[in-house]
Amino acid sequence: MSFQCGFHPFANSECFTDSREHNYIYIHNESRLCNGEVFLLMVVLSTPSDFIIRQTIRETWGSFASSKSNIRLAFMLGKLESEIFDKKIEEESENHHDIIQKDFIDSYGNLTLKSESILHYSAFFCQNAQYILKVDSDMFINVPLLLDSLKNSDDGVSIIGHKLVNERPIVNKTEKWYIDPSTYPLSYFPDFTSGTCYVIPGIFTKSLFKMSLKTRLIRLEDVYITGILRARLSLPIRDDDRFHTQKCGLNPCSTLLNSISCHRHTSDEIIQLWGVFEKCFKMCSDSNTCFNVT
Repeated sequence: MSFQCGFHPFANSECFTDSREHNYIYIHNESRLCNGEVFLLMVVLSTPSDFIIRQTIRETWGSFASSKSNIRLAFMLGKLESEIFDKKIEEESENHHDIIQKDFIDSYGNLTLKSESILHYSAFFCQNAQYILKVDSDMFINVPLLLDSLKNSDDGVSIIGHKLVNERPIVNKTEKWYIDPSTYPLSYFPDFTSGTCYVIPGIFTKSLFKMSLKTRLIRLEDVYITGILRARLSLPIRDDDRFHTQKCGLNPCSTLLNSISCHRHTSDEIIQLWGVFEKCFKMCSDSNTCFNVT
């Protein structure tokens, strides 16, 4: 721990306090997306060029948003300097009404801004959402199991996901997740959830967003949102081992049906998983064994 940070580093103004603005403009803003009752808003981090994977998600696990009235699906994008992309995204937005895009440059280094934008949108345009799911585009989500878990939980005030503890910053500049010690002066991270997929109760989004404007930005979005901001607000975090950070196999049914999320899947693999999932889900529904398949 840096000496200047003291015993309460995330509250100490010498360590993380900043004053900044989030003044990025919405290029596309589906302000009516959250009309009516919203139990779950699912927001996928996407890049402008990911047309195929967005359509794949709409036609597979994201299709629950069209079949259930209290679920919404949206894609959060930054901007690339491409008139071709701009025109195609404009058409995509008109066709599907699920594109949320802001005018910061879409890059890996700006993932934190993209996730912060989810907080902004949720706090100001989807205040009635009970839960917000932040999810990467290479994920497969078992939406029925997620809904079942949230509806039957007696804990509606925790950030939920694959919890990581005692993680240390990577200071090797050649590594993908390198973080400059000058921006993060501690030798450890607060507990946080894997950024692949996590759930935030809607009641937290505005306070998390407001805290972000008082907190120095770092490039690791999961550490920043579910770690630093959460710790500064003393919000609880809950581990759920059904949020997987690896791929899910196609067999047996119990593996897929008892997993909330699966990671690192291509568009073709998501389609394949969806086909198996539909068969397995129908089988377990017919036998009244969802979601405890053996």
